Amino acid sequence: MEKSIKFNGRLLLSFIIASIILVPTIRLKGLPGMRLEQFAVVIGFFCLIVKVITNKRVVLHKSLFPILIITFSFFIIISIINGALSGYNVIINDFFELYKIFVYCGLFIITSTLITKQNDKMFFLKIINTSIFVTSIVSITQYFNIFSLNELYIPYIAPTQYKTLINDYPWPRVIGLSDNPNVYAVIVLIGCLSSLGLYLYNKQKYNLLIMIINFIVLLMTRSRSGFLFFIVSSVVFFFLYYKDFIFNNKRNKLKKLFIMFSLLIGLLSIFILAFLILPKDLTWRIMEIFDLKNSNSWQLRLANWQENFGYFLQHPLLGIGPVKSIVYKNAADNEWLLLLKRYGLIGTLYFINMFAIPIIKYWREINKTIPGKIYLSLLVGAIFYMIPVAIFHSFQLMSLILVIGGITFANPESLYELKLKYKS
Repeated sequence: MEKSIKFNGRLLLSFIIASIILVPTIRLKGLPGMRLEQFAVVIGFFCLIVKVITNKRVVLHKSLFPILIITFSFFIIISIINGALSGYNVIINDFFELYKIFVYCGLFIITSTLITKQNDKMFFLKIINTSIFVTSIVSITQYFNIFSLNELYIPYIAPTQYKTLINDYPWPRVIGLSDNPNVYAVIVLIGCLSSLGLYLYNKQKYNLLIMIINFIVLLMTRSRSGFLFFIVSSVVFFFLYYKDFIFNNKRNKLKKLFIMFSLLIGLLSIFILAFLILPKDLTWRIMEIFDLKNSNSWQLRLANWQENFGYFLQHPLLGIGPVKSIVYKNAADNEWLLLLKRYGLIGTLYFINMFAIPIIKYWREINKTIPGKIYLSLLVGAIFYMIPVAIFHSFQLMSLILVIGGITFANPESLYELKLKYKS
């Protein structure tokens, strides 16, 4: 019986991971885009209710993060009320943000509940790595438009981003099975970190080959924000992995500094070598990071920020809520600005602490594992990525990051039995 439950749990979580990475967003006219893993969370929630009502044994993960993210709903509601009192029109779609909280919390709890051993953590990291590698193969076919397959399906999975992948566009930007090259860039950088982490864990060399392929596909997205995310998260990952070696008490300070400097130089040399070897078709757009003054895309983003910044200044403390009834001239193109406008300084500070507090409390446990190092690296990289692009408001990205978070925080000691006691 226990083996059957274990198998079913592995099957469910593998299905969720594959759905996040391999299944495009389902779009129906007049409805928000839906994703397959969301249905899994909703069905799981109703099964949980039935089990509790029928007084069956239910075991769930218990830790700080689920409580904190559920509490974030309070700040969403307060900001919506503040927006309504300020004269903004509140619509039903504004409350869709609460559904996001439900899905994110559900994915985290499902993941952290189903994983009870260290081997389970590495097993599901392999599932993530394999799934992302499959999308990398798909992306390579997109880049070269093999057999003109792009024209058959790309417009359906990426209705706003398909033009660079059809009709022999000179600078294609691959999307894998996502709907945006910037979103997909984060998917493949997670693939890079997971394959690197697996190599460091089991020393199987094929993981290095997968990492190299994922890195090339990352360049095929031509995403500057994604590449910056990759640089930051890679540096953080290497630091976390080698920090015990670097700061070994037996070494003097000079040796520690030399080791750290050598690692940074080595990492930088790898990036420079990659840019020298790879064709300019893959690297020219990313090189614009070093010349933002002359980057039309970056300058346009700066101009677009002004509109949303104006709304933030009107209500800096509590924000005005999602207020999706407003017809904006330009997209925010800055998730930090979007959070400030929606939830104000108070809500945004809570948002930051929602991730920071659990890390601080469980630091000793989570920074010892490969999934923990990947999760921490992603959160640090996200700080910079969120300046031009969104993560929390991207169902695909946030779902995958929180699955990795669930893997990170999973611990048999954090499981508790949920059971209603009826009086006879």
